[in-house]
Amino acid sequence: MSGVRPDLFARLHDDLESGFREDLEEAVVDPARWPDLAERVVRASGSEGALLLRSDRTGLESLCTASLADASRRYFDEGWHRDDHRLRGIPLMRTRGIAVDQDFTTPEEIARLPFYQDLLASRGLRWFAGIGFAVKGRLWCLSLQRTVEQGPYEPHEQRRLATLSPLLQRAGLLTSMVERARLAGLTQAFELIDRAGITPRDLLREKGTPYAELSLSDTSLSDEALVDAMMAHPILINRPLVVSPLGVKLCRPSEAVLDLLPSGQLAAFAKEDGEQVVDASGQRVA
Repeated sequence: MSGVRPDLFARLHDDLESGFREDLEEAVVDPARWPDLAERVVRASGSEGALLLRSDRTGLESLCTASLADASRRYFDEGWHRDDHRLRGIPLMRTRGIAVDQDFTTPEEIARLPFYQDLLASRGLRWFAGIGFAVKGRLWCLSLQRTVEQGPYEPHEQRRLATLSPLLQRAGLLTSMVERARLAGLTQAFELIDRAGITPRDLLREKGTPYAELSLSDTSLSDEALVDAMMAHPILINRPLVVSPLGVKLCRPSEAVLDLLPSGQLAAFAKEDGEQVVDASGQRVA
């Protein structure tokens, strides 16, 4: 490691796992938290940044820390991902949970390959540690990056990072399940809204919700964005949305539900404020 200053050569912190499981749980519930999770590993491992690569997603949907945003764009925009030299490390990531440049690249290759000298060097990057984990048969990789000065990942660091692979695998599996459930939920939500003859915006509730905080008054937001917000924050949904053999309806005011009862209202019915709507004999009150 000639030329590497010891004071800049970061070591894994003793608290790598501290709070990591909690962050994993939050990332499962909200996939948008994966960059936060990656940031924790970056800080603890003395890395420059990290990129979460998924073989079931396109490059544009990959998640990265802010420090790698520019390098990540170039990686995909210029097609480097199709001829990534580090793909040689995939077998090791599958078998031992981690791969580093030293496993499959010689110093001579690093000095001459465009992948290192053009793509990485232009952003001050050099060293890599890929934590691999399989999700539903697909390989995911948390790709950690270090600069020349930070130096390569040493054996003891690699062993420490490899222990994160099974934790990441569990979180990745649960995230995948949540994503599938969300997609199914979005499909069902659009079907119900369509059957009710309303728009997603008609279903939004403003009072006592994060409506303003999320800027949902913005009329440029798509229907999908509105439904997505309601699924993430159920309190935004105006209730009740009633489904019956007679149809689907947003039953506000509450007496609107009477039109959806196949057998009619058979007993007294009053609104929330106590106003009588149906008497004890099941007849509507004028």
